Amino acid sequence: LPPKTFRSEYEASWEDFDGQIYSEFDDRHIVSILPTEFDTTLIGLDHGESHPAIVVIGIKENCYYIIDAWTNPNPQISIPQEQFHQRVAEYATKYNVYRVFSPDDRPSVVISLRRLGAVKNIPGLRRAVTSPRNK
Repeated sequence: LPPKTFRSEYEASWEDFDGQIYSEFDDRHIVSILPTEFDTTLIGLDHGESHPAIVVIGIKENCYYIIDAWTNPNPQISIPQEQFHQRVAEYATKYNVYRVFSPDDRPSVVISLRRLGAVKNIPGLRRAVTSPRNK
C-alpha cells in the first residue's frame, strides 16, 4: 500500500487526501522528456464542489504519462458545475482526448459532459463514462 493509505487504514492516522492528484508519485516517476505524441489521451476528473480536479493522461507504448492537471486554485470558493465542465472541455479539446472518466457517484455529470460534447463537437466528451470510485 502507499504510505499514506497504510497510515490511514492500519495506523488509524487522520490523513488529508483532499484535492491530491500526485500523492502516490515521487521523483522516480518523473521523466526528463515527455513524449510529444501519444497513442491515446484520457481525462480523469473529480467533480467535487470545493476540490474539483482534472488530470490528463497520455498513453504511449503501454506507459502512462500525466500531461497536465488542474485543481481549484481557491478551494474556499466552490466552482459551479458549468464552469468546471467548460474547463474539462478546454482540456479535452487542447489534448484531443479520446474519453473522459468521471466517478460513479454522480452519473448526471456524464450526461452533462456528453451533451456539452455534442453541442461543442468534442468527441472525447461525447464518450464520457463513469468509473467506479472504489476501483
